[in-house]
Amino acid sequence: MLHNDERRTVVNSLIELLRVEADRLALKQKLKEFHSADIAEALEDISEETKRTIMESLDVEQRVEILEEASEQDIDTFVEDAHVSDLVELVGAMSVDDATEILDRVDEDKAQAVMNRLDPDHAEDLRELREYKPETAGRIMTTEFFWAKPEEDCAAVLERLKEKHEELETSREIFVCREDMKLKGMVDVEDILRAEPGHKIGELVDTATITIGPTVDQEIAARYMQKYDLSVLPVIDPGRRMLGIITFDDILEVMSDEASEDMYRMAGVGDKKPLEHGAFERAYKRLPWLVTTLVGSGFISPLIMNHLYHGTLTRFVALAFFIPAIAGLGGNAATQSSTITVRGLGTGEIVWSDLWWLLKREMSVALIISISCAIALGFFSYIIFSLGLQQSGDLSVVKIAGCISFSILCGTITAVCLGTCIPMVCHRVGVDPAIAAGPFITTLIDFSSQLIYLTIATYVVLG
Repeated sequence: MLHNDERRTVVNSLIELLRVEADRLALKQKLKEFHSADIAEALEDISEETKRTIMESLDVEQRVEILEEASEQDIDTFVEDAHVSDLVELVGAMSVDDATEILDRVDEDKAQAVMNRLDPDHAEDLRELREYKPETAGRIMTTEFFWAKPEEDCAAVLERLKEKHEELETSREIFVCREDMKLKGMVDVEDILRAEPGHKIGELVDTATITIGPTVDQEIAARYMQKYDLSVLPVIDPGRRMLGIITFDDILEVMSDEASEDMYRMAGVGDKKPLEHGAFERAYKRLPWLVTTLVGSGFISPLIMNHLYHGTLTRFVALAFFIPAIAGLGGNAATQSSTITVRGLGTGEIVWSDLWWLLKREMSVALIISISCAIALGFFSYIIFSLGLQQSGDLSVVKIAGCISFSILCGTITAVCLGTCIPMVCHRVGVDPAIAAGPFITTLIDFSSQLIYLTIATYVVLG
């Protein structure tokens, strides 16, 4: 078995061979030796024209496999300019959930034209899925699942499963439903294989099957599958009728997308796909967050600090030298706490009722960190003032060092408290906590740290 890098090298060599000699048949046969995921990854580094040529050289099954592994940018490249007839062939060979994703990437007129030429049953399934909002359980489910009636004999069910397994998304789980498609439970194929001859499948059903509604957010579906260690999750309507299933591979993609989205929001990027747009569009999406920092730290903070603490900074300029250290320490501590909180909220490990428990845990850590850093920076400041490396004027060196240490202690604890509580409050009121955990918290912590430091310096050091 070749290493991934070796596979990409070989595939790229074949692509170059195609460009030079246009030997499509040889390429088509050679590409069958490689996994579709490796081919999809290799295609990311070549021109759009060559990508289209490669896809045109493959049969529909190979194209489907590659598109299922390709990046979103490459999928757009393949489908945006595709003819309706090509899309009909492609969508017709895909599972319903993957086909829905493809149709979402073309204009509505073309999508309707494709569905009008599809098999009526397949088209109807697509229309049902497209009625659900994006990022809901109904939008990512597939209607290709295997079901049986409770009174069916296990042997007969296995025979039917053998005939249809190639059409199914998964053939390991059998969903036991009544005539009206109301779900009774689920049976694993292994249980059927171990059953005695003559057993009815209804006798083996697990009635404690975990289910979800089609309008529930896809992130909740991901939590269910993770919590209950599921490989498949049935989707049912309010009347408990089976609508479809969500498979583990779809949930892995959802979890990856949600984690990336939270990370980008926390960084203030403000985009799910920051690498797929031009420089001006990316700058436009990021600028509002940076303006928040600019207004807070560049305009408001200096005005307030100058108004409240002009005398303090004028009398003892050396105080300003420690502002970056105190603000930076508080900002980093807040970022760590907010990251833990946002991640916990995202995975469902933390809920609103856990606020006090989480706050106590974070505050205990903050206390240890702040005391350690306060001693270190206080000792450092004492040394540089004692050695005359910085002028202390008529102020006590011990007071200065104590002021710096106490400011770090108070500033860091405050930062951790805000970094923990703000995302929790945002989540409670329905605002995405990842947004609040980015530049907003950073700006707020910088300002509060400076305010704490200069207030302590005014009333402790200068008296």
